[in-house]
Amino acid sequence: MVAAGSPAPSLTISGAGLALEAPVRTRSRTSLNLALIFAVGVAIGFARKSDGSTAIAGLFGYLVLQGVFGALAPYWGAGGETPAENTINYGVLGGIVIGIVAARLWQRYYRIKLPDWLAFFGGRRFVPIITSVAAIGVALVMGPCIPPSTGSSTSNWAAG
Repeated sequence: MVAAGSPAPSLTISGAGLALEAPVRTRSRTSLNLALIFAVGVAIGFARKSDGSTAIAGLFGYLVLQGVFGALAPYWGAGGETPAENTINYGVLGGIVIGIVAARLWQRYYRIKLPDWLAFFGGRRFVPIITSVAAIGVALVMGPCIPPSTGSSTSNWAAG
């Protein structure tokens, strides 16, 4: 038998023959992919005259948001038995929030002029950087506001 949270499928021999068992996951890849699609799509949709840097800003912002949630979840009371249960999962809501933040930051900073020694990072290249910094602040505000998810998404928690 395979224990929950094991990293790879294992091959077991039982009385009935060979059986391939996959590990149990509490969060599906579909949830992560859908949230990333929303982060990128909302960022592009809400920004006027947006381009690829808006999409990258939404992507980086969501990845930073999830990283901060993963790092600080144990300190915010996410008590799970396995590391997979020790997360805070906002799902699509997190993607939408970060998409809006990325779009607003793009509208404000896509023409920023930095000093000569930082000029390479000015303009459109500055937007993913500032969005990543803003995502840390968003995560610090959103993280303690909702109970940690133990395998369910925000919508399942809100529904009861």
